Amino acid sequence: MKYLLILLFIFSLPACTAVSTLGDYLKENPVIASTSFRYATAKYIENGSTYAKKQERKNQVIDTASKVEAFIDANPTVTVKSVMVYLDSVISWDKLPPSDRILIAEILTIVEADLSAYEQANPLINVKELLNTVISAALLYGK
Repeated sequence: MKYLLILLFIFSLPACTAVSTLGDYLKENPVIASTSFRYATAKYIENGSTYAKKQERKNQVIDTASKVEAFIDANPTVTVKSVMVYLDSVISWDKLPPSDRILIAEILTIVEADLSAYEQANPLINVKELLNTVISAALLYGK
């Protein structure tokens, strides 16, 4: 509940400040960041109305994350921006209900802002860690 209140407070701030503040918070609290991404992944999968739909969503998550990881591995000079453009192209936005589109778009906005704001030697290492977190959360729903 405490973290929900923190998120509500952060999202009540102006947009630029909110993304920056949330990015700072997640960077300083990697366990919270990991938990947030696991929860968002689980929530997306659990929104499937049947067991078959949940399995389909799980497979979509794993497939998309794996494609992005392969894209990063195949392009050693890739930038954060090009990863985000590629990720946007592999998500079937038109097949998602509005609530899932909003959730995914918000998460991607925060990820991009965080990675762009904190240029490191290789910020894509963080992307790959996030992808592995998402894949491991999806695998909780079976192989």
